[in-house]
Amino acid sequence: MGEQQQLVFVRLLLAQPCFAMLDRLSSTLGAAQLEQWLRRLTESGISYINFDQAPQSIELYDAVLEIRNDGTWKSRISTESRPFADDSARGCP
Repeated sequence: MGEQQQLVFVRLLLAQPCFAMLDRLSSTLGAAQLEQWLRRLTESGISYINFDQAPQSIELYDAVLEIRNDGTWKSRISTESRPFADDSARGCP
């Protein structure tokens, strides 16, 4: 992972927003790095939306919306319960 991407993630963790919009992480991160950073966001209580063409680790997401080239779509919602951080102190809904 390049220094610029690492800096962006560190700044994101320090800022502690309620949510983050991520774009094509798999194009700059390997599978292990992607898993590491998404887990860190989850552990920090930061919700995220990742726009990607082919997520490598689909089990890391609570929900996946797959939009196909022909305009059809398919959704998957995880049945696995995950711990959520108490975001009320940060003002997150």
